[in-house]
Amino acid sequence: MKNFVKAGLVFFSMLAMNMTQSKILASDLPFLTSPVDVEKFLPSSTSEIQARMEKASCDFTATFSQILQIPLEKRTFENTIEAWDVACGTLQVYIRLFESLPLVLSDKEMREKSQECMMQLKSLHLDALSNACGLYEGALAIKEKEKNLSREKEYYLQEQLITFQQSGLTLSPEKRERVKQLKEDISILCQKFVQNINEDKSFIYAAKEDLRGLPDDFIASLEKNAKGDCKLTCDYPVYLPVMSYSKSAEVRKNLSRIYNNRAYPQNIVVLDELIAKRDELAAILAYASFTEYQISDQMAKSPKTAENFIDELFKNVQTKADLEFKEVTKDLPESVTLAPDGKVYAYDSAFLFNEYKKKNFAIDELQIAQYFPLENTIKGLLSIYEQFFSLSIREVPSTQLWNKDVKLLEIKESNSKEVMGYLLLDLFPRENKFSHACDCPIIPAFTSSSGKKYPALSIVITNFTKPTESKPSLLRYNEVRTFFHEFGHAIHDILGRSNMMMVCGTNVKMDFVEMPSQILEEWLWDKSILKMISSHYLSTKPLPDALIDQMIKARNYDSGTSVQRQCFLSKLPFAYFASEVKKDTTQISNQLRNEMFTQYIFDTDGHFQASFGHLTEYGSLYYGYLWSKVFALDVFDKIKKEGLLDPKVGAEYVKHIIGKGGSEDPNICLKNFLGREPNQKAFINSLGISN
Repeated sequence: MKNFVKAGLVFFSMLAMNMTQSKILASDLPFLTSPVDVEKFLPSSTSEIQARMEKASCDFTATFSQILQIPLEKRTFENTIEAWDVACGTLQVYIRLFESLPLVLSDKEMREKSQECMMQLKSLHLDALSNACGLYEGALAIKEKEKNLSREKEYYLQEQLITFQQSGLTLSPEKRERVKQLKEDISILCQKFVQNINEDKSFIYAAKEDLRGLPDDFIASLEKNAKGDCKLTCDYPVYLPVMSYSKSAEVRKNLSRIYNNRAYPQNIVVLDELIAKRDELAAILAYASFTEYQISDQMAKSPKTAENFIDELFKNVQTKADLEFKEVTKDLPESVTLAPDGKVYAYDSAFLFNEYKKKNFAIDELQIAQYFPLENTIKGLLSIYEQFFSLSIREVPSTQLWNKDVKLLEIKESNSKEVMGYLLLDLFPRENKFSHACDCPIIPAFTSSSGKKYPALSIVITNFTKPTESKPSLLRYNEVRTFFHEFGHAIHDILGRSNMMMVCGTNVKMDFVEMPSQILEEWLWDKSILKMISSHYLSTKPLPDALIDQMIKARNYDSGTSVQRQCFLSKLPFAYFASEVKKDTTQISNQLRNEMFTQYIFDTDGHFQASFGHLTEYGSLYYGYLWSKVFALDVFDKIKKEGLLDPKVGAEYVKHIIGKGGSEDPNICLKNFLGREPNQKAFINSLGISN
């Protein structure tokens, strides 16, 4: 691949010398004018994947070569920075497409071809960056001579300079080459880590009588062996109900063990190498650690700020978590036995908390799920988003997608009827599909310098229980929240329109990216909203007032324990990507977990980190979930006062926050919307902890 890239750069460099320095437009960015265009854009064979990769490579290389030919004295923001943005943004469309397809495709050859082409395009981009010293010099010159740039362009230029610096463009050629190689290696390792998780097929068998506590229709839906034993997999629609409802401690223990050993031992080897490569990258770029390298250009700015935030939050919730533990262990369910020292075995925790919730709040999650049949829940969600964001959303027929269950939504602005974007919903589990939930942005909501508006394209992936002949897919309340969360990311993709392609949609600071998705979960704690989106799958009646009241009353019953867990997940990457040279990831995980959860006993044979997928894309930035949650609750507090379905406050929210994409500093976006500096009051209150 290296030879192909270099040969292409030489060829197109010669070609570009004969080109006029014309304005570079986003002519190669896919423009989706109809649902048919979406189907045509998605490749249906390995040859189509290869053809798209080759065209994207040639287009990017030609444009990059043309940009390089511009003399320093003739460089402008338009012919250098904007042109580079268009070239990278268009290439990124195909990188994201090929990155997303392996998460949903069943065909092994197409998955492998997509991964191969994705890595080739990433390598092409990295190779270009390592040869972009002229662009870096041009960017510095533009910063000095162009004093009348718009605020958006000035901010973009500032951020681009950081990108150039973190690509090693201030280093010697030898070190630049090593930075490029390390980034390529890291990308391959990340891809392998996720692939190993997706391809893990761990399961156990359990006799039907050992599944007491689970609904008969759930048990009937499970695959059986010749003896009639039920197959229990680690897919969420199976794992979560079993861990929460099975009255057999042995089943919970055995399923928990294989769940916490997914992708083990292969991903321990991958993770060790990933940590070593990231450590070396940080050192070459003169950062104290990979954590510092990642956080230096985020909202938190420094590891110390991020770690202090998590440590302080952990202290704030520790007392509440201790009280929760005392409450749930006062009256133990029959199958839960404490250890001799009074601790709870970790595999019993979900069952223990669920039983406490059922007994003390008269809340049964399986009963609540009967009010959230998938199709009706989708309609309710779309209705909320339509009203608040002034959108028109409709499902459109499709016949050429990768699976018959995938839905295609067309999203328009309600007044102008202008198409804002398209959204693909892939909601049910199947073999080799990504086993968690995520949003995959592919085409950005970009407005070119000529004023042309490109509709966005995203994929939302979940793993909800499939419908049967006798019962629709019923969503547990947490699954409804997951749906709102991922759909919130997709709305951000579609409404985050910018004139700079690489900062559209969710291309924001990573410790801010979860804010727009987490805020939309808060709609689900409002009584009128719950009435609006719930409908019993048999009677069609909404959730009863009494049950809603109990749900809201029980909201904070485990908030201390829940936040403690998020703090652990935040601190673990800090430890993995600290400045030490050699790290034992299992020892670090066990030690940190035992320090933070002193009342629980964990399986010493577990290797949770092998399936902690956030260690790849997020790395040290997992703290961003809690960091951005603070802002989400603060913003939501203002929205709720003005109206959860009020399009006026919705328009303000789009104007000042999500409509900006990453074109403005999130601190400024928040202050402009709130009319003040953000604070933690709403977040602390939401946990049931007094200030």
